[in-house]
Amino acid sequence: MGIREDFLRPRTDSENAARRAAILGTAEALVLESSGHRLSIAAVAERVGVSQSTIFLHFGNREGLLATLYTRAGRTLFEDFAR
Repeated sequence: MGIREDFLRPRTDSENAARRAAILGTAEALVLESSGHRLSIAAVAERVGVSQSTIFLHFGNREGLLATLYTRAGRTLFEDFAR
């Protein structure tokens, strides 16, 4: 399969999940390095090695990305308390 065919090939569910996880992990690291109000889609995209459009596809916008991060953090905190 050539580069063009690979680019046009639909991503598998596992590829999408891995990409989403990489975006979330990178966004979390950037929030911890500075603060959430300074998080930019451009910085996340550059560090992950994807286009900004990819992040918009997965999360809608910056607020959607932050909401997902905060929801995940809250869930983790709740699970820790439950133990």
